[in-house]
Amino acid sequence: MKKLSPKILVKWGILPFIFATAFFSVLISAIYYAGSTGSLTIINQDMIAPVFWLYVISIVSIVAAVVIRYTGYSYEITDKYFLVSKGVIHKHKITIPYINVQDIKKEKDFLDIVCGTCTITVETAGGNVATNFSIPGIDSSSKLEEQILQYKNKELKEEEDEKIDELTEIGKVVIMLSEQIYQMKIELNRFFEEYRKDRDKLDECITGPKVVVRKKGRKK
Repeated sequence: MKKLSPKILVKWGILPFIFATAFFSVLISAIYYAGSTGSLTIINQDMIAPVFWLYVISIVSIVAAVVIRYTGYSYEITDKYFLVSKGVIHKHKITIPYINVQDIKKEKDFLDIVCGTCTITVETAGGNVATNFSIPGIDSSSKLEEQILQYKNKELKEEEDEKIDELTEIGKVVIMLSEQIYQMKIELNRFFEEYRKDRDKLDECITGPKVVVRKKGRKK
């Protein structure tokens, strides 16, 4: 099983890191300002240290969540299907036969461009239902979509070859049956010919040979 590009860690973590840093920076600045000016008596500068450690804990939590999410994603390419697995405790696996793949798109947003990653979106059709699923964190230089298309084309060609082989076998069976029917027709003709001969012989034995009487014309 292949893992996602490590660059996706930056994409997943950068926005939570920026928001957390901005929030706690404003909070610490407000506490410091309120404590230095004495505008709020219940707030003093001693509260800065606990808030700072709370900020550190939030950053560690963000990093841990991003790493756990990263370790839960993996994918595999085989000759017959494309497998995607996600989840840490409860694994959710999706198996997509290449023959069901309808379309593949490589998508990028601003953070993908910055981090050098992309998202591969695969549209599939199983029965009468069309479904889409996305694989984030694929390296921009990856040729994953080309590999999937190559395997799909290979699968289509093999399927067409199988149909041609089936039609060829059916044609051979039809030809063989035609030859057998022709031989049966010949045998039946021989049988009826022999039957007629035997019937004529039997009639001669019962009634005697047939006498052909020729009438003579009168002489003038």
